[in-house]
Amino acid sequence: MFKYMKKNSKKFGTPPGTLIYTGESKKLSYTISLISYNVENFKSSSYSNFDDFENYFSKFKNVNDNKQEHSKSNGINWIQVEGISNIDLIQNLGTFASIHQLNLEDIVSVNQRPKFEEGEDYVLCILQIPHYNEDEKIISYSQLSLILKNSLVISFEESKNIYTKTIKERIELKKGRVRSMNSDYLFYVLIDIIFDGYFKVIDILNEKLEVLEEELITNPTKSTLNELYKLRREILFLRKLSWSNKELVSNIYHLDSKLFSKKLKPFLKDVYDHSVQILDLIETKRELISTMLDLYQSSLANKTNEVMKVLTMFASIFIPLTFIAGIYGMNFEYMPELAWKFGYFGVWGIFIIVSVSLIVYFKRKNWI
Repeated sequence: MFKYMKKNSKKFGTPPGTLIYTGESKKLSYTISLISYNVENFKSSSYSNFDDFENYFSKFKNVNDNKQEHSKSNGINWIQVEGISNIDLIQNLGTFASIHQLNLEDIVSVNQRPKFEEGEDYVLCILQIPHYNEDEKIISYSQLSLILKNSLVISFEESKNIYTKTIKERIELKKGRVRSMNSDYLFYVLIDIIFDGYFKVIDILNEKLEVLEEELITNPTKSTLNELYKLRREILFLRKLSWSNKELVSNIYHLDSKLFSKKLKPFLKDVYDHSVQILDLIETKRELISTMLDLYQSSLANKTNEVMKVLTMFASIFIPLTFIAGIYGMNFEYMPELAWKFGYFGVWGIFIIVSVSLIVYFKRKNWI
């Protein structure tokens, strides 16, 4: 089973809204980080216990209010959750932020296709983050779920990833415009950097395809074919995700919601263009693999033809020699050459002349 294929059987027969973690990790440990910032200030704190986090965040207990004053007075708040296998944690956070039970179910179901949904006073975005596993030479995926609610962004990460860490460092060091923008911009930035990760994975796949293409031209083997089929499966899954990503960004762009400001429209258009570019690149790779598979079959057929050509050449040379040897092996009593003193050497001379003549003839015909 490939790393991107998750088990769904765990949820069989359960009522809608039942929280069941469908991933492979059995660890219940988690970390909650709270990043609060505005143009002047930045503060980050981490908690391994939900009660401690809730006590600290109690001043924002009215987070369900549809007021934008939070952004002006307290700045932007980003709750970063690393590890979603603890169902109690997800349920507590869902109650804390008034997230619908069905959306919580989607968050802990890590085989979710990329999707975007609008809640009563929030939006939910679910993405799949591609990672290239250097040890196993495959692409694995981890899920990232994002909630945007007023001045609050909540990210649920199946496992640690460098993308959210990069955004956190960018905020802390005042790189870019994120510190001066609203929470919807942070929501956008988190989506955009995940799409950048797709470009990185596509570059790795492109390098592997170049190596395989060279092997196909020089010396195609069965392992080359196996690698091609493996890459084909990876690219087909990437293609499926990319179509969903494109639809996801399109839905955000066309959404009429107070959660997204007009200033964000050009940025959403840019990330939509990225999704289209990713899809085009993947389609190109898919077509290239189909061409390479055809090339492998052609190379294999050419190699077989070369072998058959050599075997046919040897057979063509030995057929007349066998004929001559058969004549002098019939054991008739009266055969003039049998009593000839140089008969044996004469037959060998004929063998050599016939063989050389055939080889020269084949050369002139460019058959060998």
